[in-house]
Amino acid sequence: TIFLAELSSQKGFLIRFSKEPFEIETIREFIISSGKQKGSKRSEWDLRTPTGIYQITQYRAPHTLHEKFGSGAFILDYPNLLDRTLLKTGSGIWIHGTDRIDFIDFDSEGCVRMKNEDIVFLRSHLKPRQTPVIIVDKIEWISEAELLQERNHWQNRYNNWLKAREKEDLNELIRFYHPTFRSPKQNMNIAQWSLYLKNNTDTLNHIDAILEFIFQEDLILIRTNDIVQNGPENRETVWTILWRFIDREWYIVLEDL
Repeated sequence: TIFLAELSSQKGFLIRFSKEPFEIETIREFIISSGKQKGSKRSEWDLRTPTGIYQITQYRAPHTLHEKFGSGAFILDYPNLLDRTLLKTGSGIWIHGTDRIDFIDFDSEGCVRMKNEDIVFLRSHLKPRQTPVIIVDKIEWISEAELLQERNHWQNRYNNWLKAREKEDLNELIRFYHPTFRSPKQNMNIAQWSLYLKNNTDTLNHIDAILEFIFQEDLILIRTNDIVQNGPENRETVWTILWRFIDREWYIVLEDL
C-alpha cells in the first residue's frame, strides 16, 4: 500500500500494489490542499510542498497537537538523503487534518492538508516506516514493458561504468560524467575531478557494498561503502554518487566522499 499525492489536481490516492500478478487498485481518493506557492519545495518557508518519495517517521494523535492540525498528523522525513544532497532545506512537512470549516486548494504552508475524516480513515492504513508516501506534481503512468526497458537501460549503463572503473580506463570513465558535474565537499568541477581521478586510481575499483539506492523520477542516488587496502590496515570510505537522466542518458552529476 502507498499514499500518492498529485499536487496539480489537489488529489490524494490510497493505492494497493500487487506484484504477482502485477495489479494496481485505488482503495480511496481524497481531496488535499498543498503549499500556497506552486513548484517543488527547495528552502525553509518557501510555502511549497516537496515532491519525492518519503517515509512516515511517526503518527501524532490530535491531543498532542495544536488544534489547527485537526484529527492527527503523519510526520514525513523531509528533507531526506536525496533532498539534502540537492541542498534542499526546511522541515516539519506533515500530512495532517485541519480546524477550518472551508477547504481551500493550495492553502497550506508546505504540508499536505486533508479533511479530518480522511485522516481518521488513513490512521489504519498508513504505517510509519512501512507505507511509502509519493508526492508528485502530476501522475504519469507508464506500462510494465516501458518500466522494464528503462530498468535495463539503467542497469547496462551502471554495469559499463563499473567495468570502466575496474579497468581504470579514465578516458572511458569520464564519459559517464556530465559537463555540469560538481563535487561540492571537495569543491571540484568536471576538469578538476578528471585530474583527481587520474591521480587517485586506487579509489576506482573498490566498491564493497551499496548502502543505499534511491530512485526518483530522473534521479538515482547511490551511497557506496568502499574498502581500500592501506598498508597493514584497511581504509573505509563512503561515497555519495548522484545520477541524472539527461538527453535520454544517465550521467553522474555529483560525487562526494
